[in-house]
Amino acid sequence: MQEYGGNHLEKVGDKVRQKNWGTFTLLETKSINESFELAPMVITIKDIRRIQLSSLTDEVKEELKSYTGLSFDEAYSIYYKENLSMEEIDQQAAFSKTDIDEEVSYLEITYSVENKDSKELQFFSMENVTFNDDLTYDVPSKNFIHFGDTFMGT
Repeated sequence: MQEYGGNHLEKVGDKVRQKNWGTFTLLETKSINESFELAPMVITIKDIRRIQLSSLTDEVKEELKSYTGLSFDEAYSIYYKENLSMEEIDQQAAFSKTDIDEEVSYLEITYSVENKDSKELQFFSMENVTFNDDLTYDVPSKNFIHFGDTFMGT
């Protein structure tokens, strides 16, 4: 594949090699198909897939590392109370980053947003996703898959 091979994973065990990037393997999938009406929008969570990345180039490992740990905004919200300088807060964010091993997996959440109103309505992605009331991801800063209309909703 030339770009984002994850689109071609249909059943558990499928593998796709993306040129100059790495190998995508579909490890598991959970069909959700639940809709939530937030007038005038209907948000449908379609499915969640766990995908493994392997055979990554060094450049890709470094790129993916930037999506781990704290974003600057997250570090700021934690450390501004300690009167740290902006540079020190940026260092705290950098220290929180994790090196990428030979294999790493990520979650892909597929959803759709439908506007039921006659007026145009903008939807700017999901901002936070929380699992089990414990693990929260800031989606805009952790989303390395810029696919289609990722930040504007699909």
